[in-house]
Order: sequence, then structure tokens, then C-alpha cells
Amino acid sequence: MKKMFYLFLIAMVVMTACGDKTPEESLTDEYVINVIKENSTDEMRRILKKYPEYKEKRLESTGDNVLHIAAHSGTPEMIEVILAAGVDINVQDKSGYTPITYAYANGKGKNLEKLLEYEPDLLIKSKNGTSMASFRADVRKTYIFEPEYRYGEPFEEISDEILAKLDKAIDQVTDGLMTEIDKVETEMREERSK
Repeated sequence: MKKMFYLFLIAMVVMTACGDKTPEESLTDEYVINVIKENSTDEMRRILKKYPEYKEKRLESTGDNVLHIAAHSGTPEMIEVILAAGVDINVQDKSGYTPITYAYANGKGKNLEKLLEYEPDLLIKSKNGTSMASFRADVRKTYIFEPEYRYGEPFEEISDEILAKLDKAIDQVTDGLMTEIDKVETEMREERSK
């Protein structure tokens, strides 16, 4: 009888500590973010299988989808796992930005390259009207007209090869926007060298 009482007491303590949820049911945004940052691809596969709502859900703590977190804080392998689970390459955060914009703005060249493999829509506009294509064009124009701002930017971490891939993808959807910027950049360099 005493043994039964102690078992009951232990069960009550455990239930009180966990609330009315088991540890498995109390999946937090912080935990999911850490899984991405630590590149725990097997755990992310498990989460996306068991909790398919994370494929579309915006995390309450950040307003981002898991693909946004992976784009700026994860690895190409994590991005691959998330996309293979069915997350939309063009998912937007609470402000309307897509994962490729996150990778670019945070200087994550390898993540940017992985996302480009999935042919994201580079013309989707955020709530402030900025698309990946217009963001890249604005950065390029700033570099042309105010070259002193070029140094120290996170974009330097992205290789010229990957930026060329991005520019080519933007050219394909904008009727040559980046090619036009290249022409202006060449003209400005020639003008400066005179």
C-alpha cells in the first residue's frame, strides 16, 4: 500500500512539473530554432513529419517559417531537409520576405546557392514593396554610385560566382535588369578612370 502511495506521489509531481502536456507535446519555437542552428537534420525530419503544421507555420517568437530560420542561420543540408518535407520555397515571413532574401541579406552564400537550385520567385514583394530582385538591384546601384559603402557589408561573404548566379536568375525574370545595371557600372568605371 505504501509503495502504491509513493508511485502516486511521484506521478503527481511529474504531472505538475509538465503541466497537462507531455514533454513531447510541449515543442517550443526555441527548440525548433535550436534544431536548425545545430544542423540536427534527423530531428528536423522528425519534427516536420510529426508536426506537419511547421511546414506552413510562422513561429510566434519571430514571425518566420522554419525555412527562413534555415536560410539565415542554418546550412544547405538543413534547407534541403526542410524543402524535401514540402515547405514552400516562396513562403513569406510576417513582413512578406522570402527565405532567399534572408540568405542574401545575411551573407549566407551557400544557403543562397541552395535556394536558387529550387528556382524561387524573385519578384514576390514584401509588405514594403521590396522583392529579392529589387533588393539586389538597389545594392548593386549603391555600390556603383557610392562605392565607399561596399566594404563591410555582409554581401561580401557571398562569392562572386554565387552572386553571378543570382544576377542571372534575376535577369531571366526581369528582362535584363542586372545586365542594364552591369552596363551602367561599366560606364561609371570608365568615367571614373578618365
